[in-house]
Amino acid sequence: MLFLPTLLLAALTAAHPMTFQPRAPYEICPAFDTPLCCQLDAGGMVGTTCQSPSSAPSNKTEFLNDCHAIGFTAECCKLPTGGDAMFCQPP
Repeated sequence: MLFLPTLLLAALTAAHPMTFQPRAPYEICPAFDTPLCCQLDAGGMVGTTCQSPSSAPSNKTEFLNDCHAIGFTAECCKLPTGGDAMFCQPP
């Protein structure tokens, strides 16, 4: 009885394999953090203006320089889930 649903799930999985985006090297940000260039507010807190680096940095220095070139600060951020605030820290 479970053979047909299992076969259907296997066929769907094989027909549409998942692809993963490459993450930044661990040396830049800890696991599960996303490297972002963010604008800090007057209190030094991360504002809502954040964007991905213009290139995929291969090390911490490239990440810092890329964000600095556009006047932003390099941050390692945990993306919000369920409307929570974004938590960021320097790399």
